[in-house]
Amino acid sequence: MVSPKVTVEEGGKVPFGSREAVAFGAVASIAYALLSRLVRR
Repeated sequence: MVSPKVTVEEGGKVPFGSREAVAFGAVASIAYALLSRLVRR
């Protein structure tokens, strides 16, 4: 079950929501794939 609100203990703050997290994950995976291809050459 995924809830839109994320609670973090001890006054911690979440820098981004679920949509931003998904977008960041996609960009990070694409960047990792491109870098790995460049390194393999």
